[in-house]
Amino acid sequence: DTDVASSPQVTVESTNVAGFPGVATFLDVDTPAGTDGSLTAGNFTLCEDGCEQDLAVEITGEDKPVDFVFQLDVTGSMGPFINGLKDDIQNFIDDVETEGIDARYALYLFGDDDGTGQEPPAVFLKQGLTDDADEFKSAVDTTSLGEEVGFGGPIPEDNYEVIITPTCELTFRPGAEVVMIDITDAPSDEDPDQIVCGMPEVRSSAIDVLTGNVSGFPKPTYFAISPDVSTDPSASGYDEHEKKVIAEEVDGTWIELGSDFGPILAAIEEAVGSSYRVSYATTNPATDGSIRDVVVRIDDPDEGALFATTNYTAPGP
Repeated sequence: DTDVASSPQVTVESTNVAGFPGVATFLDVDTPAGTDGSLTAGNFTLCEDGCEQDLAVEITGEDKPVDFVFQLDVTGSMGPFINGLKDDIQNFIDDVETEGIDARYALYLFGDDDGTGQEPPAVFLKQGLTDDADEFKSAVDTTSLGEEVGFGGPIPEDNYEVIITPTCELTFRPGAEVVMIDITDAPSDEDPDQIVCGMPEVRSSAIDVLTGNVSGFPKPTYFAISPDVSTDPSASGYDEHEKKVIAEEVDGTWIELGSDFGPILAAIEEAVGSSYRVSYATTNPATDGSIRDVVVRIDDPDEGALFATTNYTAPGP
């Protein structure tokens, strides 16, 4: 039955078509059998546009790749935090490597277009995705305030731009868990006249990225690291910081600026430890840019028939 709704016990983490006509969908199954990894290919059935597919199913465990994208505000107001953050990031990388997670890391620095003396964008990719932890830690260690993007002018910063940019600038591994770690003390600037990766630099575009509504880009796991309350002088009273609000809106995680990164590692370990990779070669290999509806049925020994619904966009001609 393809006319079903998703079951609350099943979450579609992402659907990746980088290897099209190969398609891979990652699922979390929150049942006793699902979380202990005892479901097998025989428990899964998948239909794409109503046509059953031949599946390969595996529990990903610690083998699921994770691509981390750090987005670090280096404007002048970050001066009290920058050295501590650099230490926190490097210690976090050591913990990730110790846990044996198959990880790659990228580092963006960002500021704003006011007072930088540069043409926009005020976003700099200091380190592209690398699996060399020492290389990445060196990039972090040598980062300085104002590097490439200037010390900035009055708040806000170009944070929406740095959220949008990876969708077209970085190439993620098929089926990887994409993790965005957004670190700033400032709210975000909107510039609807500036187009980034085909999208206007506005809040709604950033929300589309963070909720998985950008074709060809998987829904990232989002962590916002910011103050608790707004630093915008135009905000009234003690309003919640914009990044805290956004994290709540996109089902992400907010961490107060100055706290340790422990919650990030705990969340990632949970995500990569309980996911099922359901992969197949679509019976419709046409590169026609069409949207394909996907329904997965899981026959769970305790809960009975469970369903997950999603879709993907096939590559264009």
